[in-house]
Amino acid sequence: MSLLPAGVTRVEGRFSAGDAVDLTDPLGRIVARGLVNYDAGEMPALLGRSTRDLARELGAGYQREVVHRDDLVLMRQRSGPRAVPPSPGGDGRVGLNALTIQHGV
Repeated sequence: MSLLPAGVTRVEGRFSAGDAVDLTDPLGRIVARGLVNYDAGEMPALLGRSTRDLARELGAGYQREVVHRDDLVLMRQRSGPRAVPPSPGGDGRVGLNALTIQHGV
């Protein structure tokens, strides 16, 4: 499972393509870490958009993941009040939607 621009709601901090970033849920909990494929300055124009639309408007270079699944590590779920919520499908997987990309904050 890769993180696409459509699943990103906010970007915090400064980073360059290839940097390791934290991916947090709406409550600020780190749900994954990965190597980002875009610079922080590129991200605001991509937030919440489909890769198909981005490729059509900005060129084929924008039809790629924000974080490819090969460069993504999901953090282990914990029990208790700060547990990472599973996906709505009930299969125990962490959903990668509505995430914030953080680096050096």
